[in-house]
Amino acid sequence: MEWLSISNAAYMLVIILGAVGTVAAVRYRPLIKEIKEVAQKYHDAKKDGKVSKQEQQAIAKECMDVIVAIGRLVWKF
Repeated sequence: MEWLSISNAAYMLVIILGAVGTVAAVRYRPLIKEIKEVAQKYHDAKKDGKVSKQEQQAIAKECMDVIVAIGRLVWKF
């Protein structure tokens, strides 16, 4: 039983956490993409110091896309 040691247990834990992290990254990728788009729209809208009505509507549309992405995660459409 010399293979059963603290270092081997730590190595196995790192492998398991890496696999879980990979699955989570793949699962939440569409949500992260939508959030980045909202941030980019907001950044572009605030360049001149104020947000117009048209820019507000574009940001609101992007926020709705984020909500849809969350819904897809929860209910698996």
